[in-house]
Amino acid sequence: MTEYQIFTVDAFASKPFEGNQAGIVPVPADKPLSAETMLKLAAEMSIAETAYLTPLSSNPGTEPFQTESHFNLRWFTPAYEVKLCGHATLAAAH
Repeated sequence: MTEYQIFTVDAFASKPFEGNQAGIVPVPADKPLSAETMLKLAAEMSIAETAYLTPLSSNPGTEPFQTESHFNLRWFTPAYEVKLCGHATLAAAH
């Protein structure tokens, strides 16, 4: 089973435990998650939104989450996928 990092980020905050929480899951392009799995992870996180970011391209031998600048984003609440989420988008850029 593939392991993924999961982060909780406090958007709109200058210190921990304030602001608006978002779950952030970096998803490597070569290890995609199904929408069903994304929804299950978002439900497990049990916070307003969880964002999944996947690099649109990557260069061999590089760490795409540190070197790439274009990503696909998807946002899920614990119950369904949403079209856009501002605070989770900002948190993903953190």
